[in-house]
Amino acid sequence: MYNQLVRAGFHVKVARHNYRQAIATCAAYEIARQRKTIPPPAALLDRTYDSSLAMLHEMIKSNGKDSVVRSEFCLIEVLAVRG
Repeated sequence: MYNQLVRAGFHVKVARHNYRQAIATCAAYEIARQRKTIPPPAALLDRTYDSSLAMLHEMIKSNGKDSVVRSEFCLIEVLAVRG
C-alpha cells in the first residue's frame, strides 16, 4: 500500500503501535468465537481457527476460567497527503 500511495503522488507517513496486555482466557475465548465479526480470525483457515479455539477451550478447562493469557495486537496508522 505504501508504494502504491507514493507512486500516486502522496507523501506517506506510517506509524506502528504494538499493544500487549493480559486478559482472562475465557474473555479471549468469547472474543475468538465471534469469528464472523472480527476480520483477523475470519481470514484464518478453518482448521487453524478450529484448533486455536479448541486450545483456548482446553486452557480454560485445565487452568480455570480466571486463568490469564497474553493478548497482543498491532495498530498501523497511515497518513497520506497528496502533493
